[in-house]
Amino acid sequence: MQRYYSNIYWHFTGSPQVDWHLVERPLDIVKLRPPLDDREAAQILLRILGTRKLIASCTELLYGEKETAPFCSVTDVPFKDLPGHSQYYGRVAIGFRAPVIHESFMPVMYISRSNREFAGRMAASADHFLMNFVKMTDYAVRDAESFYREREWRHLGDFRFGPGDVAAVIVPGDRIPEVRAELDRLGYAKDLSVLSWDFVENA
Repeated sequence: MQRYYSNIYWHFTGSPQVDWHLVERPLDIVKLRPPLDDREAAQILLRILGTRKLIASCTELLYGEKETAPFCSVTDVPFKDLPGHSQYYGRVAIGFRAPVIHESFMPVMYISRSNREFAGRMAASADHFLMNFVKMTDYAVRDAESFYREREWRHLGDFRFGPGDVAAVIVPGDRIPEVRAELDRLGYAKDLSVLSWDFVENA
């Protein structure tokens, strides 16, 4: 069976602090600021696992001044494609089981910036709930030029989860003992997969 999607939905914790209203393509992220270093991204991972909450800290502009509600997000990409995200979002991630994401998140609909028909209709629908799940992008050959490759899913507001909703975490190899010990202390399952980023890159 063709696998162009994942059964685990990933939230990267190394996203840089940038004004996302200025970001029109992945390449813009690194132009503004590099991803967080491994240590800081791992600390954020542990805070999320400790509070069992993803904070809705992002908004985006659609067209003109229309802004989405605050949201948090995960990505639906196959395991083999995760390394392509590290240059923008770091090398630390939490993997959530598919059922909890399907119950609480919605997939983003990607619209071309050059789609004049959609632009013409947007003003009349600007306040519709579903507009929070629209992302404007360019459809380009180069990965760095298009968000379409990210397969983003969004949750409006903070997302609270339980220990059983987490399928795996990914951290650089030297962070594994610290993360494993903290997972045990926080009551996560002993068999929760803690993967080395080196393994991800070489799988």
